[in-house]
Amino acid sequence: MIDRNISDLGVQAISQKALDAIRSCVDVRSQQSTCSLHRLEEICCRIPTVLFDSELHGAHHWCYKIFTNISHLLGGNSSTEPLAKR
Repeated sequence: MIDRNISDLGVQAISQKALDAIRSCVDVRSQQSTCSLHRLEEICCRIPTVLFDSELHGAHHWCYKIFTNISHLLGGNSSTEPLAKR
């Protein structure tokens, strides 16, 4: 069996819509208790807030899926945008 984290070594470009989804998740995660493991503050502080360059910024597919899966924090379903295809 292939480990998803090992098989997902390539950083993929993300669309503006995907970045907006990430930023929305940052907002939700920042509302969690400072003691919560779901807060992921170390990751959230690295998300660009102003400048976005699709050639410079990207994400691993698996990391994007895990980070944007906030349905358990909202009590419902999470809608995430797919990464840009290249």
